[in-house]
This record gives sequence, structure tokens and C-alpha cells, in this order.
Amino acid sequence: MAKICIYCQAIPYFGEYLCEYLRGRYWDDDGESPDGRRRRFPSELSDGVVVGCYCNNDFRMQRIIDFAGKTQRCVVMFTGSDLLIMKRLSPDVRRRFMVGTGKAVFCVDGGESNRLEAEGIIGKKVYTINLPPKMVFQPRPLYAHGFEVGCYVNPNRPDFYGLPKMMQIAGKTLEAIPNSVFRVYHSIGYPRCCNAPSNVVFHTVAIPDMDAFLSRLSCSLRFTRHDTYSMTAIEAMMAGRYVISNNGDMPKVTYLLDADAVVRELVRINSIRLADRAWYYKDGSEYYHINHSPAQFVKRIYELLDLSNG
Repeated sequence: MAKICIYCQAIPYFGEYLCEYLRGRYWDDDGESPDGRRRRFPSELSDGVVVGCYCNNDFRMQRIIDFAGKTQRCVVMFTGSDLLIMKRLSPDVRRRFMVGTGKAVFCVDGGESNRLEAEGIIGKKVYTINLPPKMVFQPRPLYAHGFEVGCYVNPNRPDFYGLPKMMQIAGKTLEAIPNSVFRVYHSIGYPRCCNAPSNVVFHTVAIPDMDAFLSRLSCSLRFTRHDTYSMTAIEAMMAGRYVISNNGDMPKVTYLLDADAVVRELVRINSIRLADRAWYYKDGSEYYHINHSPAQFVKRIYELLDLSNG
């Protein structure tokens, strides 16, 4: 098996755990060592994987071009909001990027709509890839006695992650399900907000035990401005939880745009007998365990690198 070098422009821990799956070497998003000194890529690399293509400045773009230029084969993955950033670049800048990474193979996390959007932006063949979560959660029984909904929101981008819409849904749900609780959380914690409905809980520190946290949820809710494959949605699916979203084409997810429609769906889920609701979305769990496993991810990377996984 060839040794892979991973260069990450996504969240650092994201690149680190994918690096563990691929058993490769890792460079962080700014190319610096822990003591702050700039690190150079090796002069020659056999195979490379770029995690994240967040080209919001010339330095980030040039780093990907330099990295791809040193590899014999290279895979560049669009993740998260990379496509939004790429859209904002002028056609000339995008053309420079494509010329600089001419031999790279591009892929995007998500379904067919993400792939088609990426191809329309960069004008090149794009493949799909299913990213595995950092933690592969097993299906969990539902331990909560009330009706709890998980809402993952980045505190730096609350509007992008749909916090206002979630607050509106929480308020409407409180009227229909008096014992409902909406839990707003993030990997580093989420500060409390004013004027939130009384059934909203803000987890101001990181969740210490995600297994226990997911065991309390009947549903996971996500409302983003852009169609991305949400790691939190995948984690919830793996744990056998129901997921409602406003856009995208993630399999087994219910897509609703209107707040009232979301509330009606939450009421419907709440009407399911608790013992049945505990395993209500078992087929969703099975799908994501099969298709978003670390083994499938590694296999797909080697397919894109045109190498055998042996």
C-alpha cells in the first residue's frame, strides 16, 4: 500500500482523523509546525489527498497548487462550504486554480446535487465520496422520557447554521409538545442566547459523552444555507436517530422547508410509541454504517488514486 500524504484546509481534527484512517502523513491548514515555523512539503510525494478546498485567499490556493504539483497522483476533496467559496472566485482565478492542479482528481462529499454543482463551478469531472465520521456510533436505545431534539450550530456562524429558524421551530413545538427540549450544541460549546424559547438548552461546553447525548435525542434538526453532508447528521443516523433538514440529498433524511411542516413532523415522531421510536430509524442507521464506514472511505480514496487497496 502506498504512503499517502494528507494536506488539510478543513477543520484540523477533521484532517487528523482521516489521516489515521489512511495511515498517512499530515500537514495542517497553514503548513506550520507547533512551534510556529513554516513547514515545506516534501520535494516529492507519491500520493496526496487534499481535505478541504477553502480557497478564500491566494495563499490557500497556492498551497493546494504546490501540494498537487509534488504528487504523482492527487485527490482534492470539496467539503463543507468549499463550493460557496469557489463560486465567489472570478472565472480567471478558477481557471488558474484548475491549470495549477491539472492532474488532480476532484471529489465532493455528498450526493448527486453536490457533484453536479461542483462540476458546474470548476468545469471538470467531479466524483462523489462518502466521508466517515470521527466516531462511528452504534445504534442506541432511546433513554429520554421527554422529546429532545439536537441542534448542532457553529457559534461563529449561527445564521449559516439556521439558528433563527431553529428558535422559531422550538417555540412552535413548545405549544404542540409541552415537554419538548431543543439542545443547541457545538464541539467547543455554544454560548447562551437571549430571547430563546423556554424549551431551548444551550450547551456552553463541549459534550463530554456523545453516546449518552445521542441516546437522549428523538431527532436531529439541521437548517443550513448550503447543501453539505453534515457529520452530525451522519452521527445521528448511525445512532438510529431521525434527521430533519431543509436542503440536500442525504439518503434517509426528511427534507422540509416550512417551520410549520417541521413542527407537524416532530409531532408525528412524538406520537410514535417510545419503545418503537427508540429504534424507529434502524434502516437509516444500517445505511450509514455501510456507506460511511472508514473502510469504504479508504477503498474509495484508492479507487480515485487508481491504486489497489492491498
